[in-house]
Amino acid sequence: MEQRVQESLKRIDTAATEMQRDLEKNYVRKIQAHSLRLGADCCSNANYSAEEVQDCIKNGHQPLLKIQANVKHELEDFQQRLHRCMLSCQDKVKDTMTSQRQLTSAEEKLFSDCMCACADEHLKLIPKIKQRIISAMPN
Repeated sequence: MEQRVQESLKRIDTAATEMQRDLEKNYVRKIQAHSLRLGADCCSNANYSAEEVQDCIKNGHQPLLKIQANVKHELEDFQQRLHRCMLSCQDKVKDTMTSQRQLTSAEEKLFSDCMCACADEHLKLIPKIKQRIISAMPN
């Protein structure tokens, strides 16, 4: 793969990693801490039976599980969209070919240009994805 394509994909990877770290540090940790405090309160309630303590802990943990599932879903969707765009680039090049042979430099450039465009397009989506994740979180 051409260096500029690799650099474009690296920018996406870096941006997605930074988004995940920011979400975890500035949002998820607060909800996780709240969940753990709720769990400690459940354990401290002497009036609860063992089953009630477990239910209380489970209920307090639900918001965190929903957030983690939402982050996972958004990232998987993003990866699938990027993959589909890249497959489209392969199809564009394949459609220009008249036989099974090595790619010409023009075809390689078409592929690289298309891949870089995919990467640039998807890089712009990361802030929107982050905002969607944040807006789905409890206050």
